Amino acid sequence: RRGAAERTVRPHLTHPMWVSASLFAPWPASASARRCGHPLLSLEFILALQLRLLGSSASPSPASSWTAEGRCLPATSSPWHEEFTLHAEAEDASEARAVSLSLLQQYGNDTRSATWLASSTHRGKRDAALRQVPGVLAPVEPAPEVKPASCKEVGCHKGYERSHSCQCTIQCSHYKNCCSDYKKECSHPEPVAVPVNNGTLMVFGHPDTTQEYPARPGFTLWLVEEFEEALDLDRDPFWTWSDGAIGNVRFIKENVRFEDGKMKLVVDKKDHKWRQSCSHAESKHVHYKPLISGEMRTRHNMFRYGYYEVRLKAPTVQPGKPWINGNYIATIFTFKDGKFRHWREVDWEITSYSSSSAQSNLLWGEYTADFHKGLQSTKLHHLGKGVNVREFHTWAFEWLPDRVTWYFDDREIRVHRPGRPIPELATKIIMNLWVLKNGGFGGWRPYNNRYPMTTEYEWFRFYKWDGDDKYPCSGGLTGCLTEDDMYLSSNNPCDNIPNVGQWHGRYSCKARCT
Repeated sequence: RRGAAERTVRPHLTHPMWVSASLFAPWPASASARRCGHPLLSLEFILALQLRLLGSSASPSPASSWTAEGRCLPATSSPWHEEFTLHAEAEDASEARAVSLSLLQQYGNDTRSATWLASSTHRGKRDAALRQVPGVLAPVEPAPEVKPASCKEVGCHKGYERSHSCQCTIQCSHYKNCCSDYKKECSHPEPVAVPVNNGTLMVFGHPDTTQEYPARPGFTLWLVEEFEEALDLDRDPFWTWSDGAIGNVRFIKENVRFEDGKMKLVVDKKDHKWRQSCSHAESKHVHYKPLISGEMRTRHNMFRYGYYEVRLKAPTVQPGKPWINGNYIATIFTFKDGKFRHWREVDWEITSYSSSSAQSNLLWGEYTADFHKGLQSTKLHHLGKGVNVREFHTWAFEWLPDRVTWYFDDREIRVHRPGRPIPELATKIIMNLWVLKNGGFGGWRPYNNRYPMTTEYEWFRFYKWDGDDKYPCSGGLTGCLTEDDMYLSSNNPCDNIPNVGQWHGRYSCKARCT
């Protein structure tokens, strides 16, 4: 039966669709055996076939019903995808035939017009015509309700919310759809007045307003984090998290923790949660990593010359045994682009070669896809008998145009002067913890590691060099950032920072914010 009907009406095929198998049966009672038919059919074909079948000489069973459904399938070269449903139910075949005739009548008995009206270009005309026939076209779902919003309610720098009447994203100014309170709530991080030993300063971040901070001649205290309260790394104006990867770890938001008045980075065995392979921080898909850890970083490349200082405690490899060595790299550093367009880096890396070891590094490179020793000027330091880096110590470096100086507990450890270039571009501030399970860099005994291992940060301070009149941007905003500063600058899929640019001729992958 099906083949005969299909052969009879095949000349009418003009518009790609599928229909339920009930259309191909001569008896309306077969509607209960519904399954998709394989032919590509047109609206014209459906209407003609309905009339042909309902006009059969055989008598339909009483109280039967039939339903015709169709969905357009996009052609391989067509960008549109349209779907619609035709419904007609009748107590007997004569009523069903009348509905079909009425449908054709709405198109002026012009089946060519019926097909034309079914195209996506004329969807509105098609729906208006079909709704005039009771029971033929299912009602259209109402559009989702548009909810009024304000940045105070929904928060700043979240993803685009389709149901909101206005947005609080970093791009809303470009699209001119910012909420009325965006400027007040999101655009201007408010500095906090804090005492210093030569007066009072307005400082960004989360300082202790009761504490007197030391002054440094030639520098101005600009950003302070005491970690007494948890930072919202999706909304903070300066800090966020990384979804990157290095060594044997993948960085995730959950492993940046705020507990006991400290910021803690935790490396642990990989959990069983599904992780997206696309990394915004790496601008590409990353391979499977057996461990997870945390990395906290500033949102933008807007920090350059200054004095960077942190008080931290490196991980204990085995609980209660601080003398046991394993493998880890705990850090404080500035960093731009590495593996993309520019590689600029100044850092302290606390390692597990011994309980008194750390490494100072300076890296400078152009258009370098992978790390190699020619990029860096590095020195491994043994910080002295009785020093245990698995206790709290103060780590700092002073970055100036003509030199970089590293400090440990306010003691000068190393000075680098021109010879190898000194970084000159704005960077992000980064703190992370990672591991190489096969040993080598970071420590020779990775088999001693017992997870989880934790780096604890008690506080962080950045003093801006008074001679830098560009970075950080005035008022803590982003107005001074250049196209080069924003190149492939996204940190994670939730920071709402576009990964603009290409790497090796390819655009960055895009992950979902979950």
